[in-house]
Amino acid sequence: MYCIKCGVKNDDDAKFCIACGEQIDASPVRQDYSLAENGVTTKPAAAKTKKDKLPFIIVGAVLLIGIITFAIFFVINASPEAKARKELKLANQYLDEMQYEMAIASYNKAIEINPKNVEAYEGLANTYVAMAEKAYADGYNNLAIEYYKKANDVLDLGEKETEDEKLEVLRQDIEDKKIGSEEIAVEDNRENVAVTEEKHDVEDASEDVLKSILQAKVGDIVTYGNYGITNRIYNHQRVAYAEYEEKVLVTEVARTSEPVTPIEWIVLANDENGVILLSKYILDIIPYNYEYDSAAYKDNVIWENSDVRKWLNKDFYNTAFTEEEKKFIKTTTCKGLEFEGDDYIAEEWNMLKDTVDKVYLLSAGEVERYFGVQQSEQLFYDWWEGGLLEYEEYEVYCNEASGGRLSAYSPARGENHWWWLRLPNYYFCELIEVTRNGGIDYIGSDDYYDNYYYNGVGAGGVRPVIRIGL
Repeated sequence: MYCIKCGVKNDDDAKFCIACGEQIDASPVRQDYSLAENGVTTKPAAAKTKKDKLPFIIVGAVLLIGIITFAIFFVINASPEAKARKELKLANQYLDEMQYEMAIASYNKAIEINPKNVEAYEGLANTYVAMAEKAYADGYNNLAIEYYKKANDVLDLGEKETEDEKLEVLRQDIEDKKIGSEEIAVEDNRENVAVTEEKHDVEDASEDVLKSILQAKVGDIVTYGNYGITNRIYNHQRVAYAEYEEKVLVTEVARTSEPVTPIEWIVLANDENGVILLSKYILDIIPYNYEYDSAAYKDNVIWENSDVRKWLNKDFYNTAFTEEEKKFIKTTTCKGLEFEGDDYIAEEWNMLKDTVDKVYLLSAGEVERYFGVQQSEQLFYDWWEGGLLEYEEYEVYCNEASGGRLSAYSPARGENHWWWLRLPNYYFCELIEVTRNGGIDYIGSDDYYDNYYYNGVGAGGVRPVIRIGL
């Protein structure tokens, strides 16, 4: 044991220091001193002060405050009022987003938590009103009446639970809407009876028309569907974007239409696969595509992606035929490949895929087959490869080859007009067309004639083709 006064080491049981005579503390707490090698003594560290303990006190206080705050927050949010507010907020959000079923579930939970929540009753009633208005807009008047009744039932219950007068005002407003819907429903039922009777007459008439078509012979003229034969005028805007490269954008600027009348069709074939019909007249004037890009000109002669195909199978199909008539228009697989040639041409033609269509255009091969015209295809090769004929001579030959049987009249234009065929020529550089005088033109001269070298964006006549069957 060391003396606390002089630092001399004494026996552990000594009472007084052997050097200075200082009394030695015999308490259990030992205070050892260490002697440095240079003889200087080092005192033990002093006990921590209050200042040293302050950071620990602060941390403890913060933790305590946090625990207390969390406990208060938990208690507040776990209360029935808090749960009801949460459900109400959620329900209002669902109502704004027109998720009506979810809104109903949340409003009901809010009411279940707090049966005197006036806002929850209002929200639930308004949800049923919104559903009623949607049902009415969609033509379901009887369903709308049912939703109005549910809204009133909600408000009746709310009045009993809350005794709030504004629920009564809202209930009366909804009752007026319900009565109005009931009156409309009665009138609609009367109209539905008349429409049903008329529909039966139409169906009977449609059956007679279908029967006459199925019994028709090749070359007969039949009627099916209705359309206002139309003439359109287009503007072609050329936009150069690089040397020798340009785009042509087509926009419709004017339109005139004849009155809607039954469409007349020529029977091209009638066999076990159905009756194939080609419109007798040019029914409309539509570009094959509304945009031409000289850098990708081959894309402009592909039937699969063409604008005229989209128009035929959407706009024309939905305008010209009733739902009943559509039932008997069969889908047809339109072949993409008609020619076979050397490897270069074969590679080009591989871009053309078979398509499945309700309404389509004839190909050159189909025209030659159905009308029995002499092929002018070889003469085109001679003209293209060797320049053996002037174009005018070539065109005359094309027209004479068909005997004029392919010419088509446009009632909206008051004259014959050239019309589109489905596929490009052998060299995949231009669409094959039928001239004003009825010849198959493998050069695409009339497209050039109307809009110089704008491949596929000319104002071409459209003679739709459909296949009818049971």
